[in-house]
Amino acid sequence: MVKNKLVFGVFSALISSHVFANDFYFIGNYSQNNFRVGDYGGSAHYRVHQSNNLIILKDSDTSLGVGIGYHMNDNFSFEVAYNDIGESDTFTTVTDRSSDGSIVYGKATFNKISKWHSLEGSFVAAFPLTNSIRFYGRFGSAKITKEYRTEGDYIYSGTISRSRALAGVGTSYTFNQRILFRFEYDRYLKADEDYLYSTLSTGVTYNF
Repeated sequence: MVKNKLVFGVFSALISSHVFANDFYFIGNYSQNNFRVGDYGGSAHYRVHQSNNLIILKDSDTSLGVGIGYHMNDNFSFEVAYNDIGESDTFTTVTDRSSDGSIVYGKATFNKISKWHSLEGSFVAAFPLTNSIRFYGRFGSAKITKEYRTEGDYIYSGTISRSRALAGVGTSYTFNQRILFRFEYDRYLKADEDYLYSTLSTGVTYNF
């Protein structure tokens, strides 16, 4: 208990200090996410071979994101954020048949539900256009996590994570010394066909 109070006291002192106030800021985003992901579905034939076909899922979803940023100087900052991406469904039919295909032993269907989210770190470079409007670019890395489960004849679940580079551009408007509004487009770059998504977001930052 004493240790927790000490940690809380130190954290409160940092927030109220002049140094911390000049350096750190809170981030809140509302995003429209458009994502395209490769997943395995369609049909699979057993006893002959297993043939899972790579299909492309396209969907869009809205979400909220939160993060914290650190001002390195007037033009450069570093940000860490958590973002929700959305949800996808894959419907699969599995047929169990004889080697010549003439006898069907059974058929099973299941729906795979996947949820996606990311943890991101990025550098931001901002350049003034007017006294209150800035243009900025972003480059960094995102760890994208897929949590999946199935419903139907086959029941299983799991988690897969991949790292991807991200890049984005945006504009910001300074409302006052503490509050800044942002409008931004980000794209998460693919290294294969598994993950590809982009976000169009509006957000606000609050300087401590």
